[in-house]
This record gives sequence, C-alpha cells and structure tokens, in this order.
Amino acid sequence: MKNGIKMTAVLLLSSAAFLSAAGTVSAAADGSLSAGTSIKRTVLAGEAPTDECDVNGDGTVDVLDLMRLKFNHLNPADPESEAGKFVFRLYRTVLLTEPDRNEALELTAKLENKETTAAALVLDFMKRPEYVSRDLPDDEFVTLMYNTFLGREPDETGYGNWTEKANYFSRDYIMRGFVISNEFTGICKNGGFERGDIELTESRDKDYEVTRSVGQMYKRITGNKPDAEKLNTITQDILDSKMTFEEAAFGLAESDEFAAVKTSGEELVKVLYYGLLDREPSEDEMKTALEGLESGVDKADLVRKIAVTESFIDTYSNRSLGSHTKRIGSNYKKGDIWMHLEPSGKTYPVTDEVLLKLLDSCSSILSIRGKGVDDIYSYCIENSGYKYMEKTRTLEEIEEKGWTYFADYAMKNYFSVCYYMAAQMDILLEQAGYQCRVVHATHGSGDHYWNQIYLNGNWTNYDVTNRWRNYTWAQMYEAGDYVILGYVRPEYK
Repeated sequence: MKNGIKMTAVLLLSSAAFLSAAGTVSAAADGSLSAGTSIKRTVLAGEAPTDECDVNGDGTVDVLDLMRLKFNHLNPADPESEAGKFVFRLYRTVLLTEPDRNEALELTAKLENKETTAAALVLDFMKRPEYVSRDLPDDEFVTLMYNTFLGREPDETGYGNWTEKANYFSRDYIMRGFVISNEFTGICKNGGFERGDIELTESRDKDYEVTRSVGQMYKRITGNKPDAEKLNTITQDILDSKMTFEEAAFGLAESDEFAAVKTSGEELVKVLYYGLLDREPSEDEMKTALEGLESGVDKADLVRKIAVTESFIDTYSNRSLGSHTKRIGSNYKKGDIWMHLEPSGKTYPVTDEVLLKLLDSCSSILSIRGKGVDDIYSYCIENSGYKYMEKTRTLEEIEEKGWTYFADYAMKNYFSVCYYMAAQMDILLEQAGYQCRVVHATHGSGDHYWNQIYLNGNWTNYDVTNRWRNYTWAQMYEAGDYVILGYVRPEYK
C-alpha cells in the first residue's frame, strides 16, 4: 500500500510540474475554462474535475486521464473529415513538417466549401521553398505522388510505369496522372471535395505515343534521360509535321549525346535495334551490321541505315504513328543543302549538277501536283509514253549507266521504254517519302520493269508503261505471266 501511495504522489507531483511548465492558459473566448486551465485547477488547486477530464470514459478521473488530456491539448488530433486528412497529409508528405494548424484548418474549410481544389492545393504546396529545396529525383517524386494523392505506398507495377514515364514527360504530366486517376477521383468524391485538374503546357505532354517513342529512342540508345528542352522541340516539330521519326533518328545519329556512346560491336547493334525498332536484330541483320562496321561504316551510318527500312515504318505505324513517318531516299534536303544517302548510311552533299536540277524538278512537280501515290502516277502517265527506242538493257547495264540518267531523260522526254518510266516514278515516290522499289521481271517478250510502293504493310504495283494502277500480285501475274528476277532500290547519284 505504501508503495502505491508513493507512486501516486510521484505521479501527481510529476503532473503538476509538467502542467506548470506549460505556462498560464487563459479562459476560452466564451468564458468557459480552457482544457489547460481545467487541468491545472484540478491538480494544483484540488478543484473538482470537469467532465472533459475523463479521457478514457470510465467515470473517474485519475492522473493518467489528466496527462492524456494535456497531451491531447498540446498535440491535437487530425481532423476526421477526408478533406482535413488530405490537407494535413500535404504538410507531412510535401513539406516534411507538421501542419500549421491554423492555416491547415483554413485550407480545409476552403476545400470543403469548394473554394479551391485538391489539385490547386498540391500545386501551391509544391511552389513553397520547403519543397523546392528537396530537389527530388524521379523515383522519389513518384513515391511522393502515391503518398500525397493516394495516401499509400506505391504498388510495384504502378511504380514501374510511372518512373518510366518520368524519363520523358514533365512532372506536371506525372502529377496529373495521379489527379485524374480513378483511385484519387474516388477519394475526392467520398470526401465531398473537388478534385480539380492540372493544365499541361509542355509540348512533350501533348501526345503520349509521340513523346514515348522519341524518348525511348534517345534513352535506349544513349543510355541517358533525354534533355527536356530537346524533347519539347522534337515532339512539337513532329506534331507540326516539320519533322518525321526518320529525321529524328538522323538527328540523334548526328548528336553529341550519340557521339559520346562508347558501346561497340554486337552490343551496339543490339542497342540500336532495340532503340529504333523495339526488338532484337535477326541473325542476318546482326551479320550485315557487323560486316558494315568492320568495313568502315560508323555507328551514325548504321542508325541512318536502320531508320530508312520498312521495319522502321512498321514499328511506328503499329503505334498509330504512320502519318509521322516518311522515307528518306537516296537524296534528301538538310536545310538548304541536298545530301546523298548511300545504302550503307553514309551521307555527303550532292554536287552533280544534273542530279541537283533533277531533284529540284521533283520538288517542283510534287509541290504543284501533290504527293499522293495517285498524284504521282497520274503525272507520269500524262507525261510519258512507250516507244521502242533501244534494245532492252540488262540490269547491269542500267546500273552501270546510273539510274539518274534514266530518270532525268524521262523527265525531259515524253517517249521512252519501261525502265526510264520506272525510274521517273521511283524518284518522285522517293522524294515524296514513300518506301518504294523497282521490280525486275521477265516474260515472253523480254525483261520488264515497274514500280512497287509499300502501303499499309503491303507492296502494291504500279506499271506506268502498261497503265496498270494499284495491281495486286495476282493481277500482275495474270496480266503478264511474269517471272520475278529481283527487286532494285535505285540509287540516284
């Protein structure tokens, strides 16, 4: 019993000291006693305790009740409303501090009265020096989004998706993803407050597939997160049809970031195929690429070579981005300069006067007549006709003479034979940005050449000589009983 009395006395004295140290607490505004005053009078003056002192609700007031009451007074509980919980959470997750109670309650009232939105509050908190000075890396920022908006730790799948997106998109884009999520929308609805939204202003946030495709190309190949300013410029140019994905790949090949890449050999080939085509190279592709590198082709040449293939077009068409692709042919303009692109991927300025005039003529015709396949085909049949003028040349003879000669002749003369007309249509198709080639075939009367265009994942046939438009393989075989000898990618140089 003596030990019990002694312990009670110690507790009472400790409580008295604890409460006295808290300082004088004035009466409440309505004249009633504040919690602090009630406790001090109970312990120090021996007055009867008020009802609020019975913290545990057992009908009696002991020292622990009084100490609990004082603790609760000094450390008030969070609001019970969902709006209040959300506001208090902002202080702890974004600013890493306990709430300023008066401000927090004021913001809670505004949120509950629909004078502001949850999204607006988060944006406001993220402008504060306490948050800005944290300078969070992407992974920690994503975790913060989960903690702040959803009040929980990230799940593995969601965390992986958002940290990947953080490589390419702005933080406003990431934040908005959480704001408009079903989970947070439900939290706001259940809490009775407005969710709000976040306006996206950066170009890289306008089109998910465009930005993801450009961003992945740069990150997978260079190993680094793409520069935000560069990503904004490239994506805006693509959306404005000032740049294609092929041109973006060419730009990457000529960038300082790519020049700094140290990867070589098989690993380099794998990285380029993964970055440009989203897949591993086949055995034949690997062999050809390595042979090219060993013979003097550099890594920038290899990027350009891959970027002008049908596989490149298919990769982006499968993402519904086909309208942003355009084949770069054997000659293309870089600024005001005509550049020649070799099959190996090497490039150099065009200097041949005949070719320069031919390329300018193509540009003029496409500007006037249009760049559609049927526009080009109609121009060719209106400005050419078959007339036997020479013994049919072999493919070797044609290539020795050079395809530029035959295309230029057909542009300047109405009558010619099949390979002249095929060259004319091919160079126009190439300059219009189509994947195209010339078919070399034979039948009863000798060799024949016509054009093929790669459209919607299939090769379709156009024969200017015979005036056959958009023929299938079956129609070509039926019309001419042809035996295919091969396909030619004319190089105009």
